[in-house]
Amino acid sequence: MSTDKKLLSVVANVLQQLPTGSVMVFEALSSSFTNQQGECQPSNWWLSFLLVLLLTVLCIFFSFTDTFVYQGQVYYGVASPRRLFLLNFSHDEERTRFPNLHPDELKNRRLRWDDLVRAVFTALVFLAFAAGDVRIQNCFFPQASVDVKQLLNNMPLLVALLSSFVFILLCPTRRRSI
Repeated sequence: MSTDKKLLSVVANVLQQLPTGSVMVFEALSSSFTNQQGECQPSNWWLSFLLVLLLTVLCIFFSFTDTFVYQGQVYYGVASPRRLFLLNFSHDEERTRFPNLHPDELKNRRLRWDDLVRAVFTALVFLAFAAGDVRIQNCFFPQASVDVKQLLNNMPLLVALLSSFVFILLCPTRRRSI
C-alpha cells in the first residue's frame, strides 16, 4: 500500500471516530443556550451544562453501535458484554428473521475493552471541543485568567493528537457505527 493510501486510510479511521453529530448539534444549540456570547444567567448555565452532558453521553452510546449486514440488508445494533443486540427485534424475531445466521455471528460483535477505551476517548474529544468554544468558556469560566483561557483554547489540539494515537495504534475500530 502506498504512503498516500495509508495516510488517507488513517485519516478516514480518525474521522470515523470523531463525534461529528454531537458537534453539529452542539454548534447549533450552544449559542442560544449560552445567551449568544456566553453571558450566562443560572438558567443558561444549567441549559449549557445539560447540553454538554447529554451530547457526551450520546458520544459514548454511539461508540457502541454497529451495523450488521445479512443477505444484503443492513441492520443496526448496540454492543453489549454478551452480544450485539439488533435494534427493533426481540430474540424470537431474530430467530425467525435470520434463520441461517450462525449463532456466534452476533456474539463475536460483543462489547470489548477496546470499545470502552474508544468511547472514553470519543467523549474526551467532544468535551475538549466544547471546552474550546468561547461561549462555553465565558459561561462556565467567566473569571478565568488569560493563561486558563489559552489552555482551554489549545486543549482540543492536545486531546485530538492523543486520541488519534489511541484510535489508530492502540484500538483500531471494528465497529461501523450507525
